[in-house]
Amino acid sequence: MKRFVWIAGGLCAAALLLVLLLPVLIDLEPLKARWLPVAERALGRQLVVGHIRLSLLPVGVTLQQIAVMDDPAFGDKPFFTAEAVTVRPALWPLLHRQVDIAALTVTNPSVTLIKRGDGRWNYQTIGSSAPPDRPPAAGPAAPSSGPPMATPALNALRLINGRITVHDPRAGSPPMAADRINLSVTNLRLGETVVVNGSVHVSAWTAPIALSGRIRLAAAAAPAVITDADLRVGLGRSDLHVVVRPDHEGSAASGSSPASGSGWTVRVESKRLDLDDLTAGSAQTAAPAGAVAAAVPANRPAGDPPPSEAAPWPGEVAVDVTIGALHLHQQAITDVHGSGRMTGGAVHIDTLTAKVAGGTVEARGTVNLARADRPFDGTVAARSVDLELLQRAWSASEPRMTGTATASAAMNGTLGARWDWREAVKTLEGEGRVDVRDGAILGVDLSGTVTQQLHTLIGRAVSRTADRGRTPFSTATAVATLREGIASIGSFQVESDDFSLSASGRVGLTPPRPLGLKAEMRLSKPISRQFDKSAVSLLSDGGRLAIPVLIQGTVAEPVVLPDAKLLARRTGKRLNQRVIDEVMADKADQLRQTGKSLFKELLGK
Repeated sequence: MKRFVWIAGGLCAAALLLVLLLPVLIDLEPLKARWLPVAERALGRQLVVGHIRLSLLPVGVTLQQIAVMDDPAFGDKPFFTAEAVTVRPALWPLLHRQVDIAALTVTNPSVTLIKRGDGRWNYQTIGSSAPPDRPPAAGPAAPSSGPPMATPALNALRLINGRITVHDPRAGSPPMAADRINLSVTNLRLGETVVVNGSVHVSAWTAPIALSGRIRLAAAAAPAVITDADLRVGLGRSDLHVVVRPDHEGSAASGSSPASGSGWTVRVESKRLDLDDLTAGSAQTAAPAGAVAAAVPANRPAGDPPPSEAAPWPGEVAVDVTIGALHLHQQAITDVHGSGRMTGGAVHIDTLTAKVAGGTVEARGTVNLARADRPFDGTVAARSVDLELLQRAWSASEPRMTGTATASAAMNGTLGARWDWREAVKTLEGEGRVDVRDGAILGVDLSGTVTQQLHTLIGRAVSRTADRGRTPFSTATAVATLREGIASIGSFQVESDDFSLSASGRVGLTPPRPLGLKAEMRLSKPISRQFDKSAVSLLSDGGRLAIPVLIQGTVAEPVVLPDAKLLARRTGKRLNQRVIDEVMADKADQLRQTGKSLFKELLGK
């Protein structure tokens, strides 16, 4: 019995030793020489593989130091690299001469995506051209005939510490990177519900992105088609619940992608979406404005429209978004609801509503993402918005106006490759109207400034002193036309206790935002009575001084002054009319004396 135990133990030890030595004894290099050219022809790229190692516990094959070279038109660096790729086949199908992959593990994968000036990505040429010639390798010849191999079924996929880098020179910004990608996908079979768990860090965001949920695949499809999905996305302290459903019965179940007239419905819900939390402390810097010149390829005249690009999705995708609170620029935008469609390369916003700065904002429009310049058009309307709160949230400078605003605008323009709103303002065209109640223009006292300057002009002291801090008003209305970064003000009306003002002119929408307005200011009767009666009689309109005014400078530092040339012409005309009146009344001597005193008062002599 003792001898039997020793024999059995020796056999087990020999078997274990054989199992441990098999990966060393079995040389898989001939397999690399045999199948590497096949993989290269399928990819249309040169493929580099270091060592191939066999493991038995569990059974699997590991390919080390893998690199898929990029299309030479995009450079000579790898498109994809990985430290190791481990393939573990399912044993039961293997016994029946069928290759099914129980698990595929990719360690430290890295993908580099590059977009050329003509809009093409480097991944678009995969499989479309032959790889560079390589010398024939020793070993069995690669198969050149016979039926094509069936694509192995994949049950589980795992990515460990992956990285994706995106270079878009037309955007004029540093490359965007997503790293620390860890992803686990299980039950990856047609007709089954796939379980997904993963996380990623994006270079522009400080908080990680977490993903979990379930995706159901169609029972018969090549390639696999999603029939529905229920996903949870965590963005730092924020949360998103994303549900995807087919629009039409049988569209996805038939195993085909949505065609024209069919598509998907995507619903996104979130109680809290904190964008400040994602971007806080980000070290990403803005690109110089000149970098946008890269958006125009060298072989295309600058005046030509940018080329169209392939639509990023087939069919139509209907989107419905509901967000309880969106935190942006230290402000809470609440009750956000939007609905729209994505068709071809365009995003159609049917409705977008939100509560902002104490009021409500509604918008609708279209953005064409299939064009490099991303043209858009739409309308926006705002009601009961607190202007001071709005400016503090969206502008780095101090507020220039307070009050409760109602506004509407219709405009079109281009967002550009960089999605830079400051650049997009230069392309804006459209019309808008703003009505503000119970507010103030900050940084200047219009009536006080004009009366003090008028005092200097006519040499009369007034009791009123200018308050450089603010100009209170009861109502302010502006109607403007927007074009090429300029707002042409057709009508600007301000009503206050001290004056009423009517102006027109131009305002720049880009820094330094220059002003060029001509206005007519009618001072109130109490202020008008502070001036000499003779001056009032020359310039009055119903007992109120009517002063032509120029508003110049910039929005941040406006300069207000009477229009001296127009004022002189206007008083001359009034004086001529009085000459006629006095002559008709046979009061020539009184006329001469009155005329001298009036000019002395008006000209400060």
